Amino acid sequence: MSFYFTFNSKKSTDFGIKIVSSGHLQSPTRRFEQISIPGRTGDLIVDEGCYNNISFNIEGTLSTQKGRTIAEAQTKIEEWLHSSIGYQNMSFSDGVNLKSVCTGIALTPILSNFAEITLQFSAYKEHSL
Repeated sequence: MSFYFTFNSKKSTDFGIKIVSSGHLQSPTRRFEQISIPGRTGDLIVDEGCYNNISFNIEGTLSTQKGRTIAEAQTKIEEWLHSSIGYQNMSFSDGVNLKSVCTGIALTPILSNFAEITLQFSAYKEHSL
């Protein structure tokens, strides 16, 4: 079974995308302010109680369906990943679930029906850490 992700209820494998690497397992950084106070050892920490989004890439390959060009496949992928406004449900075959938005798509054609693909996302986990 290949590693895949689902975004907005559609699987990456449905578009001919095979994942080579993914940065979706990053831990988000806490959102807090450090304030240096003269005469005090250590900064004052004002914790907002939340986390920053993670930005990550999914690197992979794209094999088009018979008779479809790379440009046609790119159009279908753009419609899938950019058609909805705001955060969408994203799940990975390893069980990780995120709320995410696709921020970029880059294709590098290798053959007439094969390309390298990089997908960029900004995401957060719904539950608190």
